[in-house]
Amino acid sequence: MPRFTLDDLFNAYPDNDLLPCGPPESASPEIYAERAVGDTLYQFLIRELFDEGAREDPETQLSRLIRAIADLEAVNAALVARISDEPCTADTVEPAACQAGQAVCAQGQKLQFEAIERGLICVLARHPNAAENPILADMRWLVRKSKQLQEAVEALYYAAHWTHDRPCDAKQLWTNLRDAAGLKPGMAPKPLDAQAKGT
Repeated sequence: MPRFTLDDLFNAYPDNDLLPCGPPESASPEIYAERAVGDTLYQFLIRELFDEGAREDPETQLSRLIRAIADLEAVNAALVARISDEPCTADTVEPAACQAGQAVCAQGQKLQFEAIERGLICVLARHPNAAENPILADMRWLVRKSKQLQEAVEALYYAAHWTHDRPCDAKQLWTNLRDAAGLKPGMAPKPLDAQAKGT
């Protein structure tokens, strides 16, 4: 398995033309990390992937990258849940502002999922023995099935106005489904009136 290089990281990083340090050229990881002050995520990735314990070991680089992605997703999920659960009252924040904030969080969650998916696919594509490695094969399957599930939930959510046929907290269940899929609040279809249903 080929190891990551500083050039790989620079070329993969979004909007790398805005980084404070420019391309690594022949700089050592330690010196390059110091130049990256001003973009803490990029600096973190340099130190995680290219310290003495990882720079020559592609398996360690891969495991650290996957762990960082999982940690970011866990933090994102916790923050989104915290904001989504915050009650909208006159004493805290205007309802319109709260709804707008939830919409931004939902869109951010969806975009982050897509970024993680692209990142994992790129990581897996670099591994020459991915098909024979059961862990990487499971990861590839999980990424593919997670994307399929997200798309199926989105299609179901926007297809119609769904009603329950037995007692349950339908509103909360539907809200949980919406938030898990990263969909915008307030966009669910409205029920059709009787005349519209017959046409």
